[in-house]
Amino acid sequence: MKKVILVVMVLSLMLSQTAFAHAPSKIDLEYNPETKMLTATIFHSVEDPGKHYIAEITVAVNGKKVIEHRAILQDDKEKQLVSYRLPGVKRGDKITVEAACSINGVNDAVMEIE
Repeated sequence: MKKVILVVMVLSLMLSQTAFAHAPSKIDLEYNPETKMLTATIFHSVEDPGKHYIAEITVAVNGKKVIEHRAILQDDKEKQLVSYRLPGVKRGDKITVEAACSINGVNDAVMEIE
């Protein structure tokens, strides 16, 4: 009986941690063709940005991965802001940014360069 209670407690703790985890709610993308800079604002509300944060950001151009960024904390409790230089991007290219939560959940955003 004690083993069953212990297993139930461990499972409850594991599930409660993922219950508070969630994918980023929204990703805003902006590309400046003059500076060749991509800026992504990744909205992800958390209580402790040192424990629950955006852990990985991947940037792809026309489906080809060009940047893989791993992080160990989030800028603040509401969002993560990142900027990357993408010199080879041209009109008609599609940029995809995917952001993954450190605990659970992934979201992405796509923009076409005009």
